Amino acid sequence: RRCAGVAWVRGVALRGRVAVMASAVRAGARAGIGARRWAGLAALAVIAAVVAGGALPCAAAEEAKVRDPKKLTSQADRAFRNKAYDEALTLYAEALHASPALEEIADAEERAKAATKRAKLHYSAFKAHVKQQKFMAALGDLNEALAVDPTLLVALLQRGNLLLTTGSCGDAVVDYRAVLAADPSKKDAAKRLPEAEACARAVAQSEAAERGRQWQQCVDRATDAMADGRAVQSVPLLMRRARCERMIGRHHESLADTGKVLKIDKANMEAYELRGMTFYQLMDFDMAKTHFQEGLKSDPEHKGCKEAYRLVKKIVKVKGAAETHQAASRHHDAVAAFEELLTVAPQHTPLVQLVKRRLAQSFVKMKKAKEAKEAAAEAIALNGDDWEAHRWMGEAQMILEEWDDCVRSWKRANEINQGNRELQDGLARAEAALKQSKVKNYYKILGVARDADERTIKKAYRRLALELHPDKQTEETKDDAEQKFLDVAEAYEILTDAELRARYDRGEDVLNNQGGGGGPRHNPFQHHGPGGHRFHFNFG
Repeated sequence: RRCAGVAWVRGVALRGRVAVMASAVRAGARAGIGARRWAGLAALAVIAAVVAGGALPCAAAEEAKVRDPKKLTSQADRAFRNKAYDEALTLYAEALHASPALEEIADAEERAKAATKRAKLHYSAFKAHVKQQKFMAALGDLNEALAVDPTLLVALLQRGNLLLTTGSCGDAVVDYRAVLAADPSKKDAAKRLPEAEACARAVAQSEAAERGRQWQQCVDRATDAMADGRAVQSVPLLMRRARCERMIGRHHESLADTGKVLKIDKANMEAYELRGMTFYQLMDFDMAKTHFQEGLKSDPEHKGCKEAYRLVKKIVKVKGAAETHQAASRHHDAVAAFEELLTVAPQHTPLVQLVKRRLAQSFVKMKKAKEAKEAAAEAIALNGDDWEAHRWMGEAQMILEEWDDCVRSWKRANEINQGNRELQDGLARAEAALKQSKVKNYYKILGVARDADERTIKKAYRRLALELHPDKQTEETKDDAEQKFLDVAEAYEILTDAELRARYDRGEDVLNNQGGGGGPRHNPFQHHGPGGHRFHFNFG
């Protein structure tokens, strides 16, 4: 009611001043001063008068009412209970700001009470930050609390706990000892002190192991430090373990640790770079590219991420083109792209191994068996358990008719990848070819590939039949030509019969006299009377 009355009084005064301003505008007009300019000057004068006269006492009173530290603290506590942690933190900060500065309090007893209140406000803010998993901010709150009231043991104990959680185990030892020195009955401090001491030793040992390039020991000691929930929020310790894990090939564990770091510190450049390089090593180039990009958003000039991003971008481009060419059976283009990829990242062993295997595949499709064999051998040298490399080695050896080695290659592929039907079929083909090589090799007799179609077989047969014609032979070559023709005719008969050819390819006997010097089921050499031979060629 008082504020309303004051407002009414001030309103009357303001209306009077407005009337004065109107008269002044008219006077100015008569004096030749522009009405708009004069009105502006008069308005400023009125506003100044209103402010000077205290026209807003209620607003000031309301502000003083809102900024009462006790009520602000009550509101903050209520927000905390309602899990509105951001609101609670804002109100605690306002309560601290509204509280009197300690140096302004002359009475020592009153100053000590005020210090305790400020310390408790900082402690309350610590609890809100912990709820938000903002541990560094929470640690700052505890430092502030203990700066104004070093006797607040609950803050000292909680700082020890927080230091232990964040990996500052040596500092945690100091705080626990201080708590026990002030109050030996504190059971929590007595329990945590040996844990903190063990953690501090493990952290120091892990640091020393990394410096000494003892990667496994580095990982083991870091894991010891983080046992039983200790140091689990320590960014330095997680990063150290991630680096050492990567050095011993435990890439997925390294990714897990760097992922934890980025949850704690979303702008940690070392984590982005290490995570990207780990994905790069695993040949997940798209994920590597994504992590380097994310890192560069935080620091566009970060040298490591920038260089790695450019490299991975080039790999993704060239590798994608090579794989597209190969999938479309454009093997000449695929070979060119894969060979370019070798120049982009020649030190990336898993990538080189993959490229060599893919080159072997394309060379086989191009019937370049020697090149395929060489590429497959290089892939196997880098990774002896690459079943695909053994498979393409087997295919190349089949083209080269290196049957014993071919069977060994297919067997090795089957040992690595058991139950693969395609590999089982390949081994069956190799074993059949080996068996055929010990008797008559019809494909070799006709000079055709094992996958030759019927048209190719007929063409080869006609060419050989003409070459072996008796009119082109001498007395010395006639008998040998006749035997060769019998073999050619037999091969032609078997390979142009789909059922017989399938049985032959499986390594089954197709003729009872196979290997015994017999011929086809009919003799293409027909004898007509004394003094000569007449040949009838069965061209089909």
